Amino acid sequence: MMTEFTDRVKCVGTDATDLEYLINASLNAAKIKRLYVIPNVTVAAHDTNYITLTVKKGSTTLVSRATTVAGGALTAGTVVALTITGTGGDLERAAAGVFEVAVAKAGTGPAYDFDVVAVYEGVRG
Repeated sequence: MMTEFTDRVKCVGTDATDLEYLINASLNAAKIKRLYVIPNVTVAAHDTNYITLTVKKGSTTLVSRATTVAGGALTAGTVVALTITGTGGDLERAAAGVFEVAVAKAGTGPAYDFDVVAVYEGVRG
């Protein structure tokens, strides 16, 4: 049985982009199994003023979620499971390895305040 553990990063902004890092704080390699966003404020869906959340390993995008009308709003207090598009080794990180969490704004962009939670599973070497 593999051990699961979590990491959480907070993203808050009003008029700029944000860059944070999820850190594999274990002493062993780990693989992202699930990613969630937990909004602390509601971010309305809009086609010209929106935010895009991305999670990357290097230049490989693992998750991209926009608050466009097609992407949908983020509702305060409602946990959203993010769809992971990365595969295989792209989801793995060595001990103390990092994944980049970025928020970019389009148009004037809304204010945002949310946590991104990663659930990792240990990887046997």
